[in-house]
Amino acid sequence: MRRPSLGFACLLILMCLGLSTAGAAQVSYRVQQDQNLSYSLEVPAHWSIQPGSKDRSLVFSGPQGGPEYRTTLTLQVVDVAAFSGLTAVARELTSQWSRLKGYRLLSQEKGSLAGQEALRLLASFNNAQGETFRREQFICRKGPYYFLLAYTAPELRFSGGMPYRNRA
Repeated sequence: MRRPSLGFACLLILMCLGLSTAGAAQVSYRVQQDQNLSYSLEVPAHWSIQPGSKDRSLVFSGPQGGPEYRTTLTLQVVDVAAFSGLTAVARELTSQWSRLKGYRLLSQEKGSLAGQEALRLLASFNNAQGETFRREQFICRKGPYYFLLAYTAPELRFSGGMPYRNRA
């Protein structure tokens, strides 16, 4: 039996997008993959991609000027040698986030992602204009890497899109 891919887990996160029910059926997806780093993600075809440092991080977002523009999906790939475990990765992330205005860690849960042991963090923070955002961060280890997959959106869009997670 084939194991669920990281792409399947990513699709679950994408179901959080604040799209209308009618609009959700019209969204087409494209696959973003890297065979060397062993990941495959499905993202909305109309979203843009911004590669990060050394092709180890990617940020996807909706079109500029549209309602999805401030909604992002971020993938970071980190060598296992950088941290002693999932909890150490979570500590580093929450330490970084604690510098954000209005930061609150809402939950931290153990679970699984794509068949691997994982942590799920849920946090909120304010941007420079004072608008509240939520971030759902998944951390898992697969082979020689930690995969950090995050969905971030303005609070109203984030909360409004939650029923889409249950569809997958």
